[in-house]
Amino acid sequence: MHVIIIGAGPAGISAAGMITDLDRKVECTVLTAENQPPYSPPVMYDHFINGFDIFWKGKTFNNFAFCPDSAAISVDFEHKQVTTAQNRKLHYDKLIIASGSSVHSLIRGVNMSNVYNFKSLTVASELVEQAKKTKSPKAVVIGAGLIGIEISMLLTSLQAQVILLERQNQLLPSLADPMVSDRLKKILKLHGIRVIPNSEITEFRGNEKATEVVTESGEAIQGNFFVIATGNRPQTGFLKGTDIRINRGICVDRYLRSSVDSVFAIGDCAEISDNHNCHGVMNNTFFNAVEQARICAHNVLGDRIEYESASKVYSVKHMKVPLFIAGSMSGQKIIYHQKDELRIVFTENNRIVGFQLFNSEKAAGVLAALMRSKRDISHLLPYLASPHLNHSYMY
Repeated sequence: MHVIIIGAGPAGISAAGMITDLDRKVECTVLTAENQPPYSPPVMYDHFINGFDIFWKGKTFNNFAFCPDSAAISVDFEHKQVTTAQNRKLHYDKLIIASGSSVHSLIRGVNMSNVYNFKSLTVASELVEQAKKTKSPKAVVIGAGLIGIEISMLLTSLQAQVILLERQNQLLPSLADPMVSDRLKKILKLHGIRVIPNSEITEFRGNEKATEVVTESGEAIQGNFFVIATGNRPQTGFLKGTDIRINRGICVDRYLRSSVDSVFAIGDCAEISDNHNCHGVMNNTFFNAVEQARICAHNVLGDRIEYESASKVYSVKHMKVPLFIAGSMSGQKIIYHQKDELRIVFTENNRIVGFQLFNSEKAAGVLAALMRSKRDISHLLPYLASPHLNHSYMY
């Protein structure tokens, strides 16, 4: 059996390694548009600042064919064939689409040469080199989500003056409670990062290079270079004109099967629902990508393992103040805060559905365990705001 995997991010590489570990007789080929060896996107900051080895290691990498500079440009599902940018036509028995996501922005001038993103190691390396060689660099980062904050911290460590723009009225608008966002904003200010909320960008101005961005209110903000950290969209353009069902992402069922026979989708490009009608869940995290890869590997080889949507878990590093976000922000909100510590727990029907910790790591383990177990915690509700919350409350 020949398995082709489109995409060499955490989902694609993990699936390839697991498939060939489970069955050495399977021929597996990984296609990627990048010219880099497999690497781990979550550690790009540490790679650039601390010299951390970003490239994936493992004995399983010798068990499959890794093809850089081999973007998939089309798929013929009827004849089970993938065509690459070099016009190579590869036949598959099973296909895993792990093409990830890319920055999608309709801002005028976004294609100017000094407007970057952080979606690939190649582009991120160009951004870092630009920051290093520019005297007194001034950077403008657009989008105050997790990626935008990490990029801002990275550029600050490279001695850049950073302005962080967000279209909504707080940092991490879709993830963080306003109380957490306010504390995070203060930390960024201490690092010299200027945060400007309610800033909708309409265009980049300049000739070949941008010299400023313009907001909807008409304010012009100047910079030496600019970073787009918003508007990610699943990479599915190479599937245009095919019969595969796509909503926001590629529609898959609980077994990660698409609407086309022998075709699976995992990672940032997959939208999971109980059937192929879509309107499902997209969980764009590293841990989710690896878990989907594990389940997909088994199912490609003939097992029937259901994917249970993993809780969304995020952390912001490199601020010297830990921030941990897990689950959702729905239901009743229980708050504990003292001095610089903040703990917010969200409950529904006497079960923990999410929590957020700012400079308060000690309760993370017990809260994560209670959330994963979906236990009735009605007897624990009075203690969730206790400064002494620990694992003893689980029993």
